[in-house]
Amino acid sequence: MENQRDNFIFYDNDVDALNAAGLRILGLLCGGSPAWASVKPRHPNGFYNLPDAPDGKERWTNYITKMVEHYRGKIDEWEVWNEAWSGYFMDLPKEERGTYYGELLKLAWAAAKKVNPQAGIVGMVTALEYDQFTEDALKVTGVEFMDYFSYHDYSGKLYGGDGNRATLQA
Repeated sequence: MENQRDNFIFYDNDVDALNAAGLRILGLLCGGSPAWASVKPRHPNGFYNLPDAPDGKERWTNYITKMVEHYRGKIDEWEVWNEAWSGYFMDLPKEERGTYYGELLKLAWAAAKKVNPQAGIVGMVTALEYDQFTEDALKVTGVEFMDYFSYHDYSGKLYGGDGNRATLQA
């Protein structure tokens, strides 16, 4: 959405068509940053790059602000960084991902709510076997920096398995 600094690409025709069809859109506030906002970019189009340049978190906040503000009233629910617990999506040591994600989630929540107080923020996006990620992220955010909690069940139960890999406790 921002392959060049401050040059945003919006997909208004697509969003308008989906809204006209009566669909509500869950926007994804990227699982990554543009290559120019990352010290060690992994992908030129922004997928899975960390916003770790000297002003990376500032640029992350700017991106969130621009996206949520531009689509206000057309996209009002936003997921922040899909599956950050995975090294595939967040290239950090396993023990650092939850804390880093928590920091990004807090920034995203604050930026989104500033320009659209009605925005719904999907946070956490966690799964079985990622308890440490979830605990570390929640230490940073608590539950006040998300409106929805996303949990992916990869136990196999939905696909005919017994689902007994783990137990989710409140």
